[in-house]
Amino acid sequence: MSSETREPVRTDAPTVLHKLPPLTTKILLKEVIWPPNVRPDLIKTYQCRPHLPVRIFLPASHDAPSPHAYPVLFVIVRGRWFIGYNKEHDEWNRAFADTQSTVVIRLDHSKAPRTQFPRPVHDIEALMLAALADETIPIDRSSHPPMNRVAILGFASGGNLALAVSQLPSIHNHSLAPAAVMCVAGVLDLSIPTERKLENRYYKPALKPSKRCGKDSLGPVMPALCWGYVPYGVDLYLSMLPAHVGLVGAELDFLAHEAWRLACRLSREDARVDHGTPDPESRETQWRIVGQEQVHSGNPLRGLGEGVPDERFAFEEHWQGGGVKWLLIPDVLHGFDNRFYREMDTRREDIRDAEVKTEAYMRELGTWLRERVWRL
Repeated sequence: MSSETREPVRTDAPTVLHKLPPLTTKILLKEVIWPPNVRPDLIKTYQCRPHLPVRIFLPASHDAPSPHAYPVLFVIVRGRWFIGYNKEHDEWNRAFADTQSTVVIRLDHSKAPRTQFPRPVHDIEALMLAALADETIPIDRSSHPPMNRVAILGFASGGNLALAVSQLPSIHNHSLAPAAVMCVAGVLDLSIPTERKLENRYYKPALKPSKRCGKDSLGPVMPALCWGYVPYGVDLYLSMLPAHVGLVGAELDFLAHEAWRLACRLSREDARVDHGTPDPESRETQWRIVGQEQVHSGNPLRGLGEGVPDERFAFEEHWQGGGVKWLLIPDVLHGFDNRFYREMDTRREDIRDAEVKTEAYMRELGTWLRERVWRL
């Protein structure tokens, strides 16, 4: 019989901690009233982390008796390290599995503040290794580095975990090491205080009240979430990422600026292509604030339509054995691609706008993975 020693709960919590919104309660209540019709094909538990079930989505075209194998995308959902709902991104996972003919494996982790960094990272590591070794999952194991048909994606705090776990030697040096890491609205820079980050996004008066007001719903709780996850003094430097990096930001999200900075940095250092130098403290608005002041209309992914791309919203660079892709989704808030968050809106046109943009960026990432990263 094994035993586990748990770290004591931290007691030096910021005063903002008690103000965390009860989103998990709202989500659970909503599911009771309106049960979702999307579910994984498999739910597995592994001996390494029996308290963290893994949700597995197989492509709709999958024929169980067939020996056909598929690329795999590991997904770490948002949860702010602190809370989390294990069904939160089932709709996204199901849609990606079906439209991109990919096995999607949703991973969970222990929550802060009871467990701090690096425990959540090692939870993800253990579950990834267990799933990759599980021969009952139809994963394509025929490829070889650096073009393994494996990728990892994280939403929000999950983006931070995706970047961290992909650099661990057990993952980075694995025979099925991820060929790409992707972050959607990721928490990527923990070195800058939240109050400074809040100055790096637009508020648009022409949009509905929840998008145009001068407050960011995530801002007040972010200091507590970071406190619960990362102890003081942790090295936050990126050193050994997968060959390909995909970054997606929401224009009306203060986290988008740090993703833009990373995309520009990777392009400048590896592709030797300069897309500018975003700086959260720049005196020039074009570098201090991501996106544009005006409301966007037209193509749901600005810069990917006809004409000259707007590099604030989209660019893609490649070099020998690697590449970077940047997408900024216009006029959307943090969480726009999550059914539970977007349906808190009361206007059907706003919900549909978020759905269209989610479908558009999902297709864009899927095409990038299949054609550029996995070479299918």
